[in-house]
Amino acid sequence: MKPPRFSLVPQLDHSRRWVSFAQTLPGTLVIVALFACLLFLHSVSLWWLISLYLLAFSLWPGQRWPILLLSTLSFLLFGPVDIRWDRITNIFSEAGISWQITNTPEGSAFIGAAILFISFCIWLARRFSKQLQRPVLALTTFYLGLMVIASYAPLPQSVLAFMWAFITVLSPYFWYLCYSLKETRSPAPKPLYLQFGHYLPFWSPASIPYPKGASYLKKIEAKTTEQFAICRLKGLKLLIWALWLSIFALAINVIFYGYGEFLFGRLQFKSELGSIQLFFDGNYLKTLFTLPFETSLPRYEVAFRQAALGNPLPWYLNSFLTIAHFLYDLLYVAFTTHIIIATIRMCGFNALRNTYRPLASKSIAEFWNRYYYYFKELLVEFFFYPVFFRYFKKNPKLRMYAATMAAAFFGNFLFHFMRDIWFVVELGFFEAVAAFHTYFIYSFVLGNVIFLSQARLEKTSQQVAGPVSRFFAPVRVLGFYCLLTIFVDFRRESISDNIAFLMSLFPF
Repeated sequence: MKPPRFSLVPQLDHSRRWVSFAQTLPGTLVIVALFACLLFLHSVSLWWLISLYLLAFSLWPGQRWPILLLSTLSFLLFGPVDIRWDRITNIFSEAGISWQITNTPEGSAFIGAAILFISFCIWLARRFSKQLQRPVLALTTFYLGLMVIASYAPLPQSVLAFMWAFITVLSPYFWYLCYSLKETRSPAPKPLYLQFGHYLPFWSPASIPYPKGASYLKKIEAKTTEQFAICRLKGLKLLIWALWLSIFALAINVIFYGYGEFLFGRLQFKSELGSIQLFFDGNYLKTLFTLPFETSLPRYEVAFRQAALGNPLPWYLNSFLTIAHFLYDLLYVAFTTHIIIATIRMCGFNALRNTYRPLASKSIAEFWNRYYYYFKELLVEFFFYPVFFRYFKKNPKLRMYAATMAAAFFGNFLFHFMRDIWFVVELGFFEAVAAFHTYFIYSFVLGNVIFLSQARLEKTSQQVAGPVSRFFAPVRVLGFYCLLTIFVDFRRESISDNIAFLMSLFPF
């Protein structure tokens, strides 16, 4: 009998003992308790409330969808869902309206208006399905048109203020509504009131729907007690792995940048003269250990600003900081989205990971799929497929190019432009488009390179790659993305700052 292989993450879902135990009431309580402890260690806001939701999902799996609806609505009203009411209050203040909104219950009228609008859009899509062939395109055109009107129409300031308030409250719901519109043609869609449980759900009240729409949730839902037990164990296992990644990220911050926090910021780790010191609420506790070297590196943002001002740091330091910044961003996205997916699995939905081994990517197109899966899926659903299945059917290369650019270029740009709507409120629609010119160029380059990567992959798919080629493929991919992320700016006065930093990476 072989000894068990050491693993940082126990393979709970492969153990018959654990699977059987998870199907019992004591096992259910233990798994939820362990998950709650891990959420606390991850410093997840309102971890105890999320744990109560998960306990309800575990005890009454047959009522999963009503529980999801109630959980999401209560989290919206009392949780840390950021609608940015402070900025909406500023809009009213500038229009001379003394309406101060500090939380979602106070702004519930705007949430109600958004829900009524969403319901009306879905009713229209169902009622006039033959006439309204492309409801997502119609919605996007209407929404962008509303932004233009609010930017330039000669209307009273009070009217414009309420228009901007409605637009900004609807903004985080936009892509959830797009999934619902797409699903109106489904033979057996979930009732609309249950679909609202997946609008800014408690596991991730953000602009990107995790994981896609209600139909996808229905597809990946655990159907049996055993499937539910395995799904929850997979969630627990993923959360353990996320904790290891977050600890690794903490170590990087402490060792290279001199500071890191844990447990809601109450534990602080500081590196001074090579000694790692532990603090609790700012009070010194003890020195943990001493490093054989001393590092105190500037942050990437500092190096970028120095280059933009014409006083760059040494090229080798800038290069190191750029690579470190890129890899840390990968790490951060991985463990934060692992928490989301782990929570979804605890609810009984066996969702795929959002980030899965991006460092193993052998092509630029593959990295796009491994790094941010659900964002990629959103772009594919609403931009790639509509273009691919409608246009240039007699020209395969042009068809693939147009579809790829529609997703990686236009869709990518449009998503971030609509997400960061405050730039439009501040500047006006067309001025905001101009202010996004750096991200426009980033998206354009990304779309073209992804298309070239796909074309190259088709040519080389039949060839057997040698060991050297297999080694350098991920290096080329990661190097490209590392340099391209220098241009991930959603608003910048001039792209010359980005170019200046790019040039500071080289010794000439």
